[in-house]
Amino acid sequence: MNKLFFSMLLMLGIWAGAAAQSTEDIFNASDTEIVFLGLDFTHCNFVGSETEDFTNPQDIVKRIIPNWNNLFITEKEKYDLAKTFRKQAFEYDLSYVRDRNAEIDFLKIVTENESDATHLSEEDVARIIRGYRADVPQDIALVFIVESLDKFAPQGNYWITFFNPHNNQVIFTRRMSGKPGGIGMRNYWARTYYNVLLAIQKKEFNKWRKEVSSQ
Repeated sequence: MNKLFFSMLLMLGIWAGAAAQSTEDIFNASDTEIVFLGLDFTHCNFVGSETEDFTNPQDIVKRIIPNWNNLFITEKEKYDLAKTFRKQAFEYDLSYVRDRNAEIDFLKIVTENESDATHLSEEDVARIIRGYRADVPQDIALVFIVESLDKFAPQGNYWITFFNPHNNQVIFTRRMSGKPGGIGMRNYWARTYYNVLLAIQKKEFNKWRKEVSSQ
């Protein structure tokens, strides 16, 4: 009986600690442990089917999307999350998002409808996160929900989303857009999230910090 009682107390303590994570941990604590899960393309629309970049959607799903995610590992100094979000360090676990992306139906990802470029709301992001089953020990996870790569704009649209992976509650999310550039499809569209990171470093992080502190 005592063992059961203490086990329940321990679980309650763990749950309470996980539930206590807030924007304060994201914006005002440099030592907060955050794990990056990657670029989630499961709700991404590739806008512009007549363009050269999107004529082989099967290759996008099988090869290009994994390569885009791998850049956060192979080029950490360039895609520097710790610098972007003012943290001493970042943890990385791309396995869960990698598996999600592998299940994308490549026949359904390309569209000519420009309105499909911004088709997600904050409520949609919260619904997506509630369906996550990411088995990570950290109390805060970061994922980029990729909304679209839009050849017409041209730009990439992302929902920068912090959430509690133990209860799948969104802590903070905002839509960001970045312009593409560079040679080759991988580099051209990778520039979109690189520019998003730069924008957060230069302006948006401080803007968001003031925003949440005034709430």
